[in-house]
Amino acid sequence: KIAPIAPIAPSWLDEIQLFAFVVIEMYNFIKLKRLFFNSTTILLLIKVSSIVVDSSSFPGCSIRHQLNQFGFYYGISSQTMGEITTTKKTKNVAAKGGGLKEEEDYHESIAKDVELWSRKMLNENDDSWNEVECAFKRKFNPRNETKQWIKWMKDSRFDTSTTTNSANEKRQRQQLYPCMKLRATIHAPYDVVCRYLSEEHRYKEYNSLLINHKDLQVLTPHSKICWSQTKKILFIQPRDFVTFCHHKWLRKQRQKKDTQLIVNQACDHHAIMPFSNDGRKILRAFALRGATYISEHPSDSEKTSIIMLAHCNCGYDIPEWAVRAALKVSAPIKPFEIINRINVGIQKSLKELQQQQHNEGVSIDSNNDQRTLHPAGMAQMGYACFWPKGGGKIIEEED
Repeated sequence: KIAPIAPIAPSWLDEIQLFAFVVIEMYNFIKLKRLFFNSTTILLLIKVSSIVVDSSSFPGCSIRHQLNQFGFYYGISSQTMGEITTTKKTKNVAAKGGGLKEEEDYHESIAKDVELWSRKMLNENDDSWNEVECAFKRKFNPRNETKQWIKWMKDSRFDTSTTTNSANEKRQRQQLYPCMKLRATIHAPYDVVCRYLSEEHRYKEYNSLLINHKDLQVLTPHSKICWSQTKKILFIQPRDFVTFCHHKWLRKQRQKKDTQLIVNQACDHHAIMPFSNDGRKILRAFALRGATYISEHPSDSEKTSIIMLAHCNCGYDIPEWAVRAALKVSAPIKPFEIINRINVGIQKSLKELQQQQHNEGVSIDSNNDQRTLHPAGMAQMGYACFWPKGGGKIIEEED
């Protein structure tokens, strides 16, 4: 499931549960000469402890809510956590297919929330953002067609209508994180740009931040949960990202081409644990929210317009002052470098891409007239998602 808010540090009770778990694992280590650290043992421990603990010890919160927060913090999905507290009646309903529809609706609601957030950000006056100039204009931005702005904002995934008694959550709600807004022009036709960015093997040609990625779960033909890893940036160690990604095509009558929209939000997944096999803690960063709009250039059909939004939390182990220091160095370089590399990479493979486009073209899925086979995806700031065979829905919009 998609986590609606950021992970909350364990309370004193959670730490007691974890301590008990460590004691058990130390016993296993001494007895069997190996250390078990997996979600099954954690779930068993939580199950036993939840029977003993009275929910009244958590003001305003239920045991199930606390268990879900505990599981999310330690890398266990809400779906898995729910299995230890779900009744048979609920499980039977899910088994009949009702749960799948509810889960799909949930993912769609997350995507819609992120889209509305992105439109709000883009409608803001650029004067309320701080413009960042390219540090190497001649190399990465010679035509001055790439513009970037930065704004420090709170994590918008938090539900501001609710209150919390957790000191850690209160601190996280007040924490500011950098959000990047970028507008650029790619010197290639729209269809060619979409095809290039959708091809997984090309992402390292333009995105030097990512060193690895994989799909964790395909949710629908147009959405998935992805894992990625970034390299070390200055004094910020390599980070893992787990991100929900969703794409669709926005169609307006006045436009000759549809606009590709990719939205993302940080989430959790049971396949990714916060510790590696050797017991070391994995450093996690969060692509809190983001959106990418790719469309045909309004005045030149041989060019493509791209708009990117990326709101990122570099990790709860890094203070804000350190992130600001790193951003001062990387922001004037990396985003501009990515756009420049996309331009260069497309020009190198232009004939190949045009031939592919000619051979395959773009059509509608014969099994579903609302889906297009148009390739989609790209590697953005902190995540990578690709749909080379399409699958995105076409959404009609008013002009």
